[in-house]
Amino acid sequence: MAGYKLSDFKMLEKAPYELPDTKLLTDLVIEGYKSVEKTFGPVYTTNFIKHALRFVKRKVGEEPAQEIKTLDQLKEYLISLADKYRFPYCAAVYAQFNVENFFEGRIGAASMEVGHTFTKDVEKADSTEDRNIDIEGILEKYRKDTIPTMMAHHEMGYRKNGDGSIHIIYPTCYLKEACKLAYEEGLAKRRDGTIQCGIMQYNCQYLKLVTGYNWDFKLVEYFEPHCVAHCFMF
Repeated sequence: MAGYKLSDFKMLEKAPYELPDTKLLTDLVIEGYKSVEKTFGPVYTTNFIKHALRFVKRKVGEEPAQEIKTLDQLKEYLISLADKYRFPYCAAVYAQFNVENFFEGRIGAASMEVGHTFTKDVEKADSTEDRNIDIEGILEKYRKDTIPTMMAHHEMGYRKNGDGSIHIIYPTCYLKEACKLAYEEGLAKRRDGTIQCGIMQYNCQYLKLVTGYNWDFKLVEYFEPHCVAHCFMF
């Protein structure tokens, strides 16, 4: 790994809260996975709940008092754990890593994968300067717009590279416990062999929306002490 330092990045506005709103984020995560449930049916739901509860037992050492059969019931249970575990939504993220590997063998198109297979040469795409893109202004606005949602990370920064690509850093990530465990269990690989990151995937989708060009990422540092991704157009 490259050994990036926080001083290598321009830090954006800091969120006034350390962690996102637990209820809002848990609700958003579960609602997103409901669309996947429609594709795969009851088998998906059963497996998702099983792995989410396994994660919870690992973190807080308990099982739910009543049987959980639906994603809505799971959502309410996870929210109820907020006083015992600061990151209950991580149970759902970890469960998704498991079920997508079960159905597709690798993290796939069902929920987090953009669906492209990339080569090493893809990072040589035209720069943002060539395409007249104000990437700094875009990232500043992105940060300004996401902080009020109460689901932004506490800190986020970026580094603009000479070829027009960017590096994005999150000094801390509230999904780290889910992603790290999935990675350790061999569940976090994308189709091209790189490591999945739902946050960076979302960032690239946002960049595509506002620039009109496709973006992808490759994690270059992860988990300790921070996460850094190289983001580029193709």
